[in-house]
Amino acid sequence: MTPDHIVKYYNEHAIVWFKELNQFVIVNKQDAKNQEQIDGLKAKVSNVNTACYEVSNSSELLIKHKSFNYRNIYKVNGKLIALYYESEDLQTLINPKFDHLNVESSSIEQVSYYVYWQDKKIVLADRNKLLFQYYRDQLHELSGKISMLILNAAYNRHEKDWLAVFHASFVSIGNKGVLIIGDSGSGKSTAAAVLMANGMNVIADDFVPFNLNQRVNFFPAATSIKESADQELTVLFPELSSSIIYKSSSKEINVKYLKPSEEVYNSEFEISAVISIMYDPAIDFELNELNRNDFLSQIIPDTWSSPVTQNVNTFLDWIIQVPAYRLNYSNNDKLLKGITNLLDNE
Repeated sequence: MTPDHIVKYYNEHAIVWFKELNQFVIVNKQDAKNQEQIDGLKAKVSNVNTACYEVSNSSELLIKHKSFNYRNIYKVNGKLIALYYESEDLQTLINPKFDHLNVESSSIEQVSYYVYWQDKKIVLADRNKLLFQYYRDQLHELSGKISMLILNAAYNRHEKDWLAVFHASFVSIGNKGVLIIGDSGSGKSTAAAVLMANGMNVIADDFVPFNLNQRVNFFPAATSIKESADQELTVLFPELSSSIIYKSSSKEINVKYLKPSEEVYNSEFEISAVISIMYDPAIDFELNELNRNDFLSQIIPDTWSSPVTQNVNTFLDWIIQVPAYRLNYSNNDKLLKGITNLLDNE
């Protein structure tokens, strides 16, 4: 019988996963050993948990009543994936970070998805059925779901074939690299761009797929560059000076997009360490080990995890032992040297 929850212990704490909700809770070790406490935790999580999106049970193909005047066809790992939009504003929500993948409009797509408005919700559908519905304040979830559909089409996989997807950046040297996490505005994408300008490869930004082999796969979305970092990074990437400025779909800020330096679909990359980063003009460079509880409390809420019990077991075993650090910095040269040394001395 499949357990309805999983408990993994570390230090004086435990992380509990509830299968029915696909949710994690961090508690002290003694509470995790008490079934009444576990039941109480599940009830609390269930009460505050709200679905990020609504799964439509309808098989009615309402897209036949819609007009789709906006289309993008992306070439991803040799496969042509089309997104059709009812309006330009919906296209602008999704296309900018994939715009560099666009191919000729006469191409015949192999996979197609449709995005349109219905009853004040944004609907995502394929050719046969409605898939998901999102409210206006769930644009980040919509973007993530479309990214997952593109990822699965590119690698010919399904959601069950992944352990997790991190809201992070991943940069590599050779076949290993570091996962860079941080709150919005912490500078993780800017740091990734700086590292890319100095010879590292950005394997994924904002959407980092973690496969069943406990390795990262390449994801081709462009790196978002916030307006506040534009001037600094234009020195490193002159092409940004002529890049289109977009309004971020999830935040009221202006962004530009920097395409990946190369496509590496046929490789997998080891996460040597996770780094919680913060750009701080008052600190030159500080790299310290991150408390495990602080690390898990930061990374888990921003991570999509597989709903498959076996996958969760593997993911939790990995995440409670992967090296984790806190990095505060303002010196880009020391950032590069510090990350390089971390990978060389692993």
